[in-house]
Amino acid sequence: MQAPAKQENAGKLGTGTLYGTSTIPVRVMKDANTPLDNIIEIAGGHNIGYALDKDGHVWAWGSSAFGALGQGESFDGTTRTNLPYAALVKNSDGIGYLSGIVHIASNNYYDSHLNDTSTAYQYASGVFALDENHDLWAWGGNLAPISQNLIDVSSLPVNWSRKYPSLSNVKNIIRTPENYAGTVLKNDGSVYRWGYYGYGLGDGTSGNAYGAARRIPVKDSDDNEQYIIAINSYFDAVGMITSSGDYYVAGRNENYVIHESGSYQYTAVKHDGYSKDASGNAPLTGMGR
Repeated sequence: MQAPAKQENAGKLGTGTLYGTSTIPVRVMKDANTPLDNIIEIAGGHNIGYALDKDGHVWAWGSSAFGALGQGESFDGTTRTNLPYAALVKNSDGIGYLSGIVHIASNNYYDSHLNDTSTAYQYASGVFALDENHDLWAWGGNLAPISQNLIDVSSLPVNWSRKYPSLSNVKNIIRTPENYAGTVLKNDGSVYRWGYYGYGLGDGTSGNAYGAARRIPVKDSDDNEQYIIAINSYFDAVGMITSSGDYYVAGRNENYVIHESGSYQYTAVKHDGYSKDASGNAPLTGMGR
C-alpha cells in the first residue's frame, strides 16, 4: 500500500519542517535547539506567522509569498523560499534588522486577479508594523491606500508613513479579516480608512470602486467631530471608541454586528448597547484590537 503524500505546510508551524500538521500546540523555534521566546505580540497571515519580541524586533516564519517574510527574498509568482524556522525581519536596506517596533498587524488579501499559476497565489499576505516614532511600516502584499485595487508588494519593510503621507503620526493600525479595507488611528484622534467602497469605509461613499486613505467623519447628533481613542474590527466593520466613551461603527454588517437589518453601513453611526450576533441575543465577540 502506498503511503499518503506528505502535506506541505510551507513551514507555518515554525518547528523546522515544511511538511505535516499538529493537533496540539507546539513551540515555534529559531533553530533546532532554540525556542522563540520573550514575545509580547503575535499575528498570522496565509501560511505565515509573525511575532514581536520585547526588544522591538519582528520574527517571521512560513510562506514567502509576495515577500511576506521580510527577508528581501525574490518572488516571481511561481517560486518561493519558505522558512520552517522563525527569522528576524530585516530592515529597509536588507542589511540589519527592523527595530523599535511596538505593534504588528497581519494582513491577508484575496483577489482572483493575483493568480498566475495556482490558486495558492491568490492570497497576498503582508504585515503592518508600528514603530516608536509613530511611523507605519509594511512588507509583503498589502492593499495600497490609493484609489484602485492595487497590491503594494515589497520583500523588505517600507516606511508607509513617508510613502503615503496621509498615514503619518499613527497611534494604531488594525487588520480587517476580509481585508478589503485598512484602518489607522492617528494621534490627533482621527481615523483614516482605505479600500473597497462597496463594504462601507465610513465616509458615506458606496459603489464598486476603491478609495484612497481618507479621514472618516465621526460626529455626534449636534454635528460635533469626535476624538477617537481606540479602534477595533470584525470582518469588514470597524468600531471606534470616543474620548467620551461612545461607540461608533461603520462597514459591513456581518452577523448583524452593526444593526439588526441591512448589509452595510456607509457612514459612522453611534452604536447604543451591545452588538448582536445572527441569533439576535449574544453580545459581540471577536472584535480585534
